[in-house]
Amino acid sequence: MRKLIAALAVPLVMASACGGSEKPKATPAHVTVTASASAAQTNEAAPPQVGDGALQIGQVRHGSGIDTTVMEVQIPLRGRPDYLADEPDVFAGIRAKECAHADATESFDIGWSDFALVDPDGSSYPGASESWDDWPPKPHLPMVGTLGAGRCVQGWVLVELPAGAKVGRVALGDPGDPAAEWLLK
Repeated sequence: MRKLIAALAVPLVMASACGGSEKPKATPAHVTVTASASAAQTNEAAPPQVGDGALQIGQVRHGSGIDTTVMEVQIPLRGRPDYLADEPDVFAGIRAKECAHADATESFDIGWSDFALVDPDGSSYPGASESWDDWPPKPHLPMVGTLGAGRCVQGWVLVELPAGAKVGRVALGDPGDPAAEWLLK
């Protein structure tokens, strides 16, 4: 069962944002990767789907009791509100769906900290620790929550990236040892 590490994610995000040098003002290329897929639920846990076995956007990660799909990634996330116009960072969005198996015997902790964007050098950018009432677009995936047997949730996860970051994949779980990755192509 995946455990939330939200309490650890906030200091990591804050530490990565506290560099001594000024952030570059580069404007990232607009990237949107979208797909949709459906799959039958299974109770067998798949081995980690990373590296050469990584998933494509829209493919389902069949886990032990819970399935996860990354349906879309937007970099930058469209609809940035005017009150964030002076913010130098880029906000990306991961639209995901998580479904607990109908016969699961336990609930699953879920949240934004389960997702991260990762660049080719291994630097990772976890789901943000805050959101606004009007942004990211609704529905939001719960920032922190519990998913019971037979239940599904889907929505956006907000990720803050430094200007100029070049990410190539979405990681599920610990970005250093993820359960699954989805490639951005």
